[in-house]
Order: sequence, then C-alpha cells, then structure tokens
Amino acid sequence: MRGAFAADSIIFQKGLQSRLIHGSDEERARIGAYYPRLIFKEAGLEVPDEIISKVFHILLREYREPVFRLFDDVLPTLKVLKERGLTLGLITNASKSMLSTYGEMGLEPYFDLVANSEDAGAEKPKPPIFLLALEKAGVNASESIHVGDQYELDIIGAQDVGINPILIDRSDLYPEIEFRPRITSLAELPDYL
Repeated sequence: MRGAFAADSIIFQKGLQSRLIHGSDEERARIGAYYPRLIFKEAGLEVPDEIISKVFHILLREYREPVFRLFDDVLPTLKVLKERGLTLGLITNASKSMLSTYGEMGLEPYFDLVANSEDAGAEKPKPPIFLLALEKAGVNASESIHVGDQYELDIIGAQDVGINPILIDRSDLYPEIEFRPRITSLAELPDYL
C-alpha cells in the first residue's frame, strides 16, 4: 500500500494524472508503465521490464473495471455527521464518469455537494478544486474541515486555501510527517467536530 501511495504522490506532484486520464494512448501507456516502476522502487526492488509490463497490463485491466470498497467505518460515520446537521461534500480528482460509483457504494445520500477536478479545471492539491467546494457549500475556508488520506494532495491542498485539514492515515503511511490532527479511522472524526 505504501508503494501505491508513493507512486500516486509522484504522479500528482509531476502533474501526470490528467495526462494519464486524458492524454494520447502513447502518453497514457508511457505514464502507466512508469507507475508500477514507482511502486517497486518504493519497496526497494529492481524489477525487469518484463515484470513491469505484466503489472502494467494488470493495472490497465483493473483501471478499466475498478472495484471500490468502503471501509467499515465510512457509512456509520457519515450517518452520524449528517445527523449532526453538517454540510458534507466530496472533493475528488476522479472523473465525472466515476461519480456514479459513489452512488453505487451508498455514499450519495450523505453528500450535499461534489467538487471534482473536471468541474474545477484543476486537480488536488491545486486551489481551484477546494475553492469550488467552498463555493458550493457556501462557507468560508476557516469554517471548513477537509479529511484526506494523501498528505500532499489533501492536507497541503486544504491548508493552501485556509481549510482546516485532518489526515486519515489508516496504515501509518506517513510516519515521518508530524502533522496533527491525524486519525486512523473515520470513526474518530466526530471527536474532532
């Protein structure tokens, strides 16, 4: 898991995500092959190109038919937050075509708004996506909390526009970062509100 987060972080830092989704077939293939190499590098492994190619094709298959599963704490926590009368939103770099997946997982009744990168014209951690969420919610940044699991995208992005971030680090993927507040389960979130 640490390798995937490290690879995601590098892909986002280098601004490759939109080219991975919207680029030419050649560009997507080049970036897509780079992704598993980053995962193996994080694990300290030198892997032959043949293995990288196999992993890349597995990732392509999974990306075309992704399977998402919610952690057990998600829906009960969203229910508690909604019962408290909070305005809840989703800030995502996922494409609009992926948004139906959130409904299929049972998330739709809990969210008052969705701000995605296509509508914002920018991906996390850039300000426009966070500012779009604030505009849709009709609140000031200082009144808002953003919970995210990727330090560079979620925490830094939220801080840059004045939103109060909370890092959810379920697997201790960021032991070197001293950031607080940090939770390991969404069930801890109501204690911070």
